[in-house]
Formats: sequence, structure tokens, C-alpha cells
Amino acid sequence: MIQPSFPYQGSPRVAGTPTPPAPIGDRSSIASLPGSDHLSFAGAESLRAALAATPEIRPEVVAEGRHLAIDPNYPPLQIIEELAKVLLQSADPSEQA
Repeated sequence: MIQPSFPYQGSPRVAGTPTPPAPIGDRSSIASLPGSDHLSFAGAESLRAALAATPEIRPEVVAEGRHLAIDPNYPPLQIIEELAKVLLQSADPSEQA
């Protein structure tokens, strides 16, 4: 996981930290019993409203991305080396015909 090299003040999802699950009592958007094949999407409308209220382009996130793009130390060399190892060890899909 790539961590920012500056004190990030934005969304935790962008910073690479997982969003914690909602407490059990707050899961009204999906109600289901184990083994049941019925779902209730009672909170779907509030989720749609929240999505509609979120701007498509967030200037603070764009600014942080620009900052990272010009930072010669981002991502750290260790991350680049680890990613290179993973890519070298993965199979080439074009050779699997």
C-alpha cells in the first residue's frame, strides 16, 4: 500500500487506510438474516442523496495529487522495487493463449 509522503488531510480512502465497518446497529441499508436470500435496501435513497451531494471533482484531492506528481520522492523507492518484483513474478496474459 502506498502511503503519502506528506500530512494528508483528505478522505481516508484516498490515503490508503480502509474505512472501518459501520457498527451493527447502523446497517439499516442492508437487512438480511444469515442464509436468507432477501435483502432490504431501505437506506439506498439516503446513499443516492449523499452521492448526489458529493462533487465529482474535489479540488483538495486534485491539489494533493498534483503535489504528489511533482514530488521526486513519491512513491518511495521501496514501494517501486516491491511493485517491480510483483510485476516480474506475475504471468503475462498475452502468453496465455
